This record gives sequence, structure tokens and C-alpha cells, in this order.
Amino acid sequence: MIEKKQLFIIPVLALFIALGAQVTVDMGIVPIVLTTVFIYLGGLLFGSKVALVATSIYVLAGALGLPVYAGGTSGIGRLFGPTGGYLFGFMMAAFVAGFISEKGNSAQRDAVALLSAALLLHFSGLFWLYFYSQEAWRQTIATYWIFVTAESVRLSLILITARIIKKRWSQSGWIGFQGD
Repeated sequence: MIEKKQLFIIPVLALFIALGAQVTVDMGIVPIVLTTVFIYLGGLLFGSKVALVATSIYVLAGALGLPVYAGGTSGIGRLFGPTGGYLFGFMMAAFVAGFISEKGNSAQRDAVALLSAALLLHFSGLFWLYFYSQEAWRQTIATYWIFVTAESVRLSLILITARIIKKRWSQSGWIGFQGD
């Protein structure tokens, strides 16, 4: 259950996710964005429910026309375009990162949560892209090593950041777990 004080976190997290989408590195069809930083951190820090709701609000806001997707784009067509699998994958990744992390407070568990969420997100995105356009899929796969490199660095920094925040905020009640 989401606690009252966590209700404040949901729109703030959704806003950070949207802001992260505005920081993009154009890679052709699928850009590298900072969106996932906030999605993964949301799961690790606030749990599966808060992260899923915040991420769903982000996806819904973009589908309804708010310019929150990568590079300020929006529209329901984005959900069914070449990057739609990533947008749907964001929600699954948020939930998985939070769900695994909620089961215990350790760096190893958080690392597993991050890796699981990232693999799910990239599988979802690539799977969708393959069925959307095999040519687009081939173009993306040709440069995917850049995504893997960026994601490896990003996941490492997210893990370090989450561990520091969890250590400092563990008794505050604002994050999705209590203590070590």
C-alpha cells in the first residue's frame, strides 16, 4: 500500500522522469535518455508501487499530448511507434526494480534489481522494435554496443547513488524500506 507521505513522491518522481527525457543523445531511432535514471532510482528508493504509478503517469501524460517524451515529443502514436516498447517497458522496469529491491536492503539485491529491470526494458524495447520494423531493428542493433556501454555506466552510478541515499534516509519513512 502507498502511504500518505509517499503520495507527494509520485508526482515529483513523474516530473523527474519527464525532465530526464529531455536530456537525450540522438542515436537515430532510439535515443539515449536520462529517463531510466529516475525510473530505476524510483524503484530502488520508493518501491514497486510508487515507481510504477509515477512511471505510468509519465507515460499517460505523454500519450495525452504533454511534451514529456524524449526531446519534447508526445502523443498516443508514440506508444505504437518504434520506441513504444521502451515506453511500455519503462513501467515494467520501474515495478521490477522496486519489487526486487523491496525484498531486502543490500547492494547485491539492488544490483540484481537494476540488472533485471534494465534487461526487461531493453528486451521489451528491442522486441517491439523488431516487430515494428525489422530494418529499424537492424539499424538499432548495429549501434547497440553504445547503449550497453552507456547503460553499464549509468547502472553503476545509480547503484552507488541509491546506496548512499538509502543509508542516509533509511529511518525517514520516505523510502520504500526500513533500515539495513
